[in-house]
Amino acid sequence: MNFNKYLAYISIIIIILINEFTLNLFFENYSLKGTLRLRYLRLFDLLLLLLSILSLLNYKGETYLKLISKFFLSYMIPIIITVLIIDFAMVFLGYGYQSRMSFEENRRYPSPGDTFAGKPNALDHNNLGFKGKFVTSEDSYNIAIFGGSTGYNGKPPIIETVANSLSSLGIETNFFNFSSASSNHTQHIHRLIKYVDDFNFDIVIFYGGGNSTFQYTAFDPRPGYPTNFFFSNELHPFLQTLIRYSSIIGTIDIITNGALSGYKELSIEFQKDSNWSQKIIDNYWKDLNLANRITNNLVTPNKCSRSSFISITQPLNPINKEMTQMYILLQKSLKEFDNTWFHQDLTFLENKVEFTDWVHVTQTSRDLIAGQIVSEVIKIHDQKC
Repeated sequence: MNFNKYLAYISIIIIILINEFTLNLFFENYSLKGTLRLRYLRLFDLLLLLLSILSLLNYKGETYLKLISKFFLSYMIPIIITVLIIDFAMVFLGYGYQSRMSFEENRRYPSPGDTFAGKPNALDHNNLGFKGKFVTSEDSYNIAIFGGSTGYNGKPPIIETVANSLSSLGIETNFFNFSSASSNHTQHIHRLIKYVDDFNFDIVIFYGGGNSTFQYTAFDPRPGYPTNFFFSNELHPFLQTLIRYSSIIGTIDIITNGALSGYKELSIEFQKDSNWSQKIIDNYWKDLNLANRITNNLVTPNKCSRSSFISITQPLNPINKEMTQMYILLQKSLKEFDNTWFHQDLTFLENKVEFTDWVHVTQTSRDLIAGQIVSEVIKIHDQKC
């Protein structure tokens, strides 16, 4: 029997034995759904199928078919396999989008209303996708915080340190940490409305500033839009898949600042507007104003006479020209704030905290920030509770 015929039959047998259906059927705990290995398994089976077809063509086909199959067997398939091996290896070296997006899959999980939040019951998340046990008691001082990764991160997170400090002072406190990685205040407004009837809050805190300002210089540039909205919701599915799961193509897109995905063109379109930075700052205050109105009119207190809203601008560390320009506008707007509600400006801590990047800080710095917040929530407790 011709070697090519053997090769075709062997390829078909491997496809029958090793595919997503047989693996899930014979191995009860082996799940491929939604994983990177599923995509590579499908590609592997597709290549084997192509190999078997070409081998049969080379065995029985006419001369021109033999030439085509020989070309693919001798050149194209080895090249494709080599590229796939390189691409697969680059994933583990941290190149492209796949490594960073895989890391965020449990932290930016699709969520109705607020676009994304933590994945429910994954990592250390509760059934709603957030950190902490959302419990309450009749006479507890209930504090809800809405923030990005700076409110989400920490062992413990900032709000848990605040709650522990209050409890140690004899104020029974329960906290509700609605923070999630990369989320901004526009999303937090929707999140507050989403859960406003499910819990009673004495204090609602919007903590952040970085994701509602600086983040637009690095991700989707449109004020109010969630991180990666363009990539996740507006990019053609095929191009999105190609850029996300191919480390080679993803790396090219990153190096070219989004030339393949179209993000580069989108950024230029919005950033060429001379008022772009100011529009982002205006949107920041618009969101906070709306959150204050929602708190005053819709949120039910648990212990206090009425619910209170606190907005907090976190310490920030601009690392490039765009962030610096935006930071100057933000600081100017902070000085012009008319005290419509209580706002705590913590940007004065910028030289006292230890930054790990443009917005994240060390655990020691989180504890310092928590200490600043504690003093203010005690005042509200003493006045209204």
